[in-house]
Amino acid sequence: MAILEGWRWLSSARFKMIIQTLAGRLDTTQPLIFLNRVPVVNAFDDEIVGRFTGRILAADIIADDQEAAVYESQKLELVTTQIPNLKLGQRLSQTIINRLNRMQMGALLPSDNDYMEAWNNALAENLIMGVRQRMNMLICAMQCDGLNYQRLGIQMIGATWGMPSNLKVTSTNQWSVDGINPNASATPISDILVVANEVAPDNYGIRYDRVTMSSKAFRFAVATTEFANKAKIVLGFDASQGTLSTHDQPTMARMMGRLLDMEVELYDGAYWERAPDGTKTRTRVLPANKVLFSQTQDDNDGNVMDFANGIVTESMVGGLTQNVPAGLAREEYGPIGYYTSRSDLNPPDVTAWAVARGFPRKHVPEATAVLTVGTFS
Repeated sequence: MAILEGWRWLSSARFKMIIQTLAGRLDTTQPLIFLNRVPVVNAFDDEIVGRFTGRILAADIIADDQEAAVYESQKLELVTTQIPNLKLGQRLSQTIINRLNRMQMGALLPSDNDYMEAWNNALAENLIMGVRQRMNMLICAMQCDGLNYQRLGIQMIGATWGMPSNLKVTSTNQWSVDGINPNASATPISDILVVANEVAPDNYGIRYDRVTMSSKAFRFAVATTEFANKAKIVLGFDASQGTLSTHDQPTMARMMGRLLDMEVELYDGAYWERAPDGTKTRTRVLPANKVLFSQTQDDNDGNVMDFANGIVTESMVGGLTQNVPAGLAREEYGPIGYYTSRSDLNPPDVTAWAVARGFPRKHVPEATAVLTVGTFS
């Protein structure tokens, strides 16, 4: 690394700047809808957040000189969040390092500069996107109130954020008979309206105005007899089950939205994970069999939910080792990026890193609800 030290394409300071710039830009250019709707709030490890539980009582009407009633105070619930690390690295092979060395030793052509600028930006974008995808997945898990994660010795099975049990509903009549074909006798419109118009208003005084579901669940829903029968309210004529085009998603989504008086959002975002044995698997952010309820007014409201963003430990200890540039030796909130190399040069490679410390927090447990509509994946 000595011969390349300080060169701009392997400069941690430059790489960190690209990472931090991309962190803001990618939120609006990639379909990370859950991350885009939750504010990222700087927080400390073991930060304590207080939440009052109980009901707000209406004031009594008191005549002059009459003694007013005093009621017991609400309970104060203290919630502590342990902030984990979200970290991703990518190895730069000897081939790339040797090319960088040749370019440094010789005259640089404009095309070489353009190539390396594009390569450096693509590397940073891939790493920061990996971190943001994990943040997006965690926020979705929080809103669905269920996290199952098992990788590299970390196990979080059945983690929840306190969603009331009556907001975690399972459809009595599954929307699909086998995960491939729709169940014509299912009642998706009624299933959704019971949660939105009965459970949430009756118990919590709120009404969800948005449902988010997979395209698969949506196709099953619009292929039911119930949807066809109710569609004539919108169409103005009778549309028998099976005559509607379930693949005309924009039209069907608008129709369902009118029937529900809600925004209908289809989301099929996914991310890739690599196992220790090298195999890669694609995982959906929102499970295909889940329908998520939310309120649009809660978007980016830190009083409802947020993502606790902690100080990255690497930024504090970077100056204590020769493998991490001293430019990281100060407290910084993530995500940040940097380069490292092996101390024994075996093999002589370089690794680019992006890291953040964070975890989602839900301050209003009933802010979202979830409906399980089958066992299909």
